[in-house]
Amino acid sequence: MLKVYFINSPQSIPTASFLPCLTHDEAYVRKAIDEGARTEFHENVWQRLAEGLEFVQGNFDDDAAFDRLRDTLKSLDVERGTDGNHAFYLSIPPNAFPTVCEQLERSGLASEEGDNWRRVVIEKPFGHDEKSARELNAIVEEVFPQDS
Repeated sequence: MLKVYFINSPQSIPTASFLPCLTHDEAYVRKAIDEGARTEFHENVWQRLAEGLEFVQGNFDDDAAFDRLRDTLKSLDVERGTDGNHAFYLSIPPNAFPTVCEQLERSGLASEEGDNWRRVVIEKPFGHDEKSARELNAIVEEVFPQDS
């Protein structure tokens, strides 16, 4: 699953997630938080977070889905004041990196414009050994600069 997170201010953290199946929605996220939280749950914090949740369904090889994701993020830029700053949290299988990176580039989501920024966070494990990790890193760096 590809998760896309906008980081704005502590008062407003909109989150758009690209999800390959219909079972992921606000209730799914709430349940995951309830089951996995290491700290006390605060309903008021959840309500602020839930206000900014947006879900986009699609497959990694679906151009239209990534276009919808791009459009959703542009809307959040306007609605939530995120100014085009995007952080991509990639929690995907190693064999999906080429397709996902290509889609992010094709849809314009990987491109910085003006003063905005792009960041990439990659969930571990990243490859199964040093060689495969370097190969995956090369794929990511074809799309995102090393300092992203």
